[in-house]
Amino acid sequence: MNELETTIRSLLGVNKYEAAAYLALLKLGKAKPQDIAKESSVPSQRIYDVLRSLESMGLVTEFDGVYQPIEPRQAINAIAESEIMKSLEKANRLRELGDMLSRTYGASIKEGARVSLVRGLNNVFGAAMSYGSSCSSRPIFMAFKVFDRLAELLPELRKLVASLPSGALVIVPKGSLERYGQLADEFKRLGIEFVESEAAFIDLMVSCNAVIIGLPHGNDAVAVVVVDKDFSEAMYRRLSEFISH
Repeated sequence: MNELETTIRSLLGVNKYEAAAYLALLKLGKAKPQDIAKESSVPSQRIYDVLRSLESMGLVTEFDGVYQPIEPRQAINAIAESEIMKSLEKANRLRELGDMLSRTYGASIKEGARVSLVRGLNNVFGAAMSYGSSCSSRPIFMAFKVFDRLAELLPELRKLVASLPSGALVIVPKGSLERYGQLADEFKRLGIEFVESEAAFIDLMVSCNAVIIGLPHGNDAVAVVVVDKDFSEAMYRRLSEFISH
């Protein structure tokens, strides 16, 4: 199995026959099932089921017994958009569940500062999206080490920015806007305001009710999450004063 086939199986969730048939059809451009089976080494008794599966995913189309691939960028972008919608729908349902549990049992839970260590890219960004989107005021970010992994983090950063109802203010190291001008322009259109400062030395988010501090930990994403309204408001005021001077 080559690297491309492994990637297709992993990201699209297809089996080995589906991946092989899809790659074979991309190579052939247009073909009948038996030709695809021969090219891909998929057993002929399985090829029709395999092609129907690929067709149901929107990767290939059939006309008059001949199959051809839908333009890959178009087809896979459509799948990506569907996955995003499913994730957003699940996130909304989870928020509703959290609200319902808080309304039902919140009175019995003593309020106070909560400090937790969060590991993993999805968990760190999930926490940032949750606390950032729950406030009417825009959160303040400080970005530093994130630039070392920008290519890897960019998809999650776009999701985070899209989740913020009031945009955000982001403090970045001096020279960043010139270096990443095209990306900065994209984020500005989404309501992000940038401020360059030599004091940008840590990855940080301050919202109306939480502070998230990124910690250097090899290639892993690790953050300390402090949920405390008074602490968050104090940090927010200090950062706002710092930016205004």
